[in-house]
Amino acid sequence: MPEKPWQALDDETLQPYFQALAESTPEPDPERLNRVRRAYLLLVRALRPEPKAGWPLGRFLRWPQAAWARWAVAAAMFLLLLWVTGAATVRAAQNALPGSPLYPLKRWQETWLLMQARDPQTRARLHQTFARRRIQELRDLLAQGRQVPSEALLENLLLHVDALSALAQTQATSGTPPEFLGEVATLLPAAQEPYRTALLRAVNALLQGRRLVGILQRRQADVWQVDQVQVRLTPMTLIQGLPQPGDVVEVVGEPLDDKTWQARWVRVVAHLGGASPVEVTVVGELSRTADGRWRVGEFVFEPQSPALLQNLREDTLVEARLRWDPKRDGWVATSLRPKPVLTGQMREIEGRLEALEENRLLVNGRWWAITPETTIEGRLDVGVWVELEAWRDPQGVWHVVEIEVEDEEEEESRYGTPWAFASPNLQRAAGGAG
Repeated sequence: MPEKPWQALDDETLQPYFQALAESTPEPDPERLNRVRRAYLLLVRALRPEPKAGWPLGRFLRWPQAAWARWAVAAAMFLLLLWVTGAATVRAAQNALPGSPLYPLKRWQETWLLMQARDPQTRARLHQTFARRRIQELRDLLAQGRQVPSEALLENLLLHVDALSALAQTQATSGTPPEFLGEVATLLPAAQEPYRTALLRAVNALLQGRRLVGILQRRQADVWQVDQVQVRLTPMTLIQGLPQPGDVVEVVGEPLDDKTWQARWVRVVAHLGGASPVEVTVVGELSRTADGRWRVGEFVFEPQSPALLQNLREDTLVEARLRWDPKRDGWVATSLRPKPVLTGQMREIEGRLEALEENRLLVNGRWWAITPETTIEGRLDVGVWVELEAWRDPQGVWHVVEIEVEDEEEEESRYGTPWAFASPNLQRAAGGAG
């Protein structure tokens, strides 16, 4: 009898799997160990029997060549080994990642649990759990610098989100937690087509018309384009963290028809930039969880340094830059900064930059606040001609979110000789602010 019975299984596909399966099981007492060895030998002999000489059916009893048959036999082997080795093998497979020999066991167990679930609430809970596993597997692989089979993971993620959408529409299932929708939403800019479109459709089906989640395509004064939907803003619409094109946004309001929404407020779900599931930037109110950790929107995290929380109070709207830490199995905040709450009232201004301070600038005799979202095109110097886009906050303060500096040649062609300041003491800040 070989020392390790799985070595007798001369198959490159399944031998590593059963080796890992056996080694993940704590060594039992001698009697239990003998039962495990006998079970392995029985399985190996059943898969590769030694046919009797001249027996015409011998060639049909060899290891099946079809892929579906190979894995059907492997599934049967798994059930027998599970009965012999106990629950330790299942626990070991829970942390397996794609590419691990134990990963098929993890997926088989998920399928088995879904087959056993009878009521819609249980199935919905399982689909949420398994969808989160796919997202975490994707993050863990990326954080470890390993090659990611993203298509296979996204395919399975979509399967579970679609199943949740179908259950929500046909069964009386409880609502989907916002944390789950937030996790799916952060994957949207990183997901390739057609998974992005399919995930968006499934997520919005889960929301059942109460909210709208999508990627901001175009931002104008009173009409924004969120995927294929026009979102209308009013002067009373609240904007939490002014979204930029490409960001994932959530709209709360009333659908006027299939392609138009009236927004009461718009919030940045994920301000992604690099579109990586491992590092995301989210916007939301800062709060504490029951276990003492911190939360921004749907994301729970631990600060990288206590200094990040200085001068920040709970319920403050902040922008949090988060990094996935597989060792902590959670998010770590590397940056926290306050954000303004704006309204849907926008103003465009043109004029000479008369003065410039760290957090504001003077144009046309009026001070305008500079926000964390402010983007600056060109070099800010006192005396240049600028075009501003400003949004009003609920307190009536105007915040500049875009500044475009006109070059000297274009300015002279339009306005003649640039205006010479009478006072040389006007404040200036080379390089801009933001």
